[in-house]
Amino acid sequence: MCEFHQILKSGEAQICNAMRIFNKIKGNNIEKIAWKGASDVLFWRYPNLEANVVEAQLMVKENQLAVVISKKQETELYGKGQYTIAPESKAIFFVSTKPFLNVHWQTHTSQACIEDSEFGKVCIEMQGIYSFRITDKISDFITGVFQQNTSISCQDLEGKLNQLLVANFVSYLTQSKVALLDLTTNLEEFSAEFTLAVGEYMEQKGVKVIDFQLKSMLFPEQISKKIKQMSTQKQPQGATLPPPLPQEGMYYIAICGMQRGPFTIIELEELKKQGILNRGTLVWTVGMPHWDIAEKQNQLIPIFHATLGA
Repeated sequence: MCEFHQILKSGEAQICNAMRIFNKIKGNNIEKIAWKGASDVLFWRYPNLEANVVEAQLMVKENQLAVVISKKQETELYGKGQYTIAPESKAIFFVSTKPFLNVHWQTHTSQACIEDSEFGKVCIEMQGIYSFRITDKISDFITGVFQQNTSISCQDLEGKLNQLLVANFVSYLTQSKVALLDLTTNLEEFSAEFTLAVGEYMEQKGVKVIDFQLKSMLFPEQISKKIKQMSTQKQPQGATLPPPLPQEGMYYIAICGMQRGPFTIIELEELKKQGILNRGTLVWTVGMPHWDIAEKQNQLIPIFHATLGA
């Protein structure tokens, strides 16, 4: 895991000081504020501005946001570009908005206890992965959580995200009242449903959950044996049962190199709104000879028609 002090070791602080000295020699008293970024750093707090600075120039690069907090605790958000800001700003944060993939999460038995119609109360250990990126609603989150911190690590945010996601996932699992047997055989579908359900809540926190996956569940030994036995009994015997009906109008999509779905057109529209599905996303449905991009599918064209450049 990355840590904030790695960015300090890279000489970032020395670069800032060198820029300050250079500008003072020129007699401009102008401070240029920028972050060259790092592949494994989410947040970086710019060192305090010099007391005699008369002008501060903020430069924000691609895949970055800058959050400027005034002495009155007011926050302003800046996207890519160059800006002149008040030199008396109290704090300046840079935020990486690129996707962070395959973050591990897990629960303990005391966290996930659900009532099942077949087995009664069952406590489960679950684990999986998710991907996320920071959105332009992160300023309130920084103000409330990180403003007093001088060092910020990826572990800090991931720990908080895990707490939020696990709590919401357990609640969603309980409220859905899905049977454990159905859950064990439909992990991908249930994970995709939860990704959609938790999307709006997490975006209010300034985080877009791109792909939440439940990879495995660990049951008490007796329950695990019963589930395996029931799963075996539900499997079709020989060729006595007809094949399942084709799921016309249902599409699988590729997210972070993994197949997810199938999704209805309505669900795909929601995925598009959340930024998970775009014109270049690979999709597949019954009847297609191979995977292809979404914008080439006649049935999906209306999803992208309303917003150009999606």
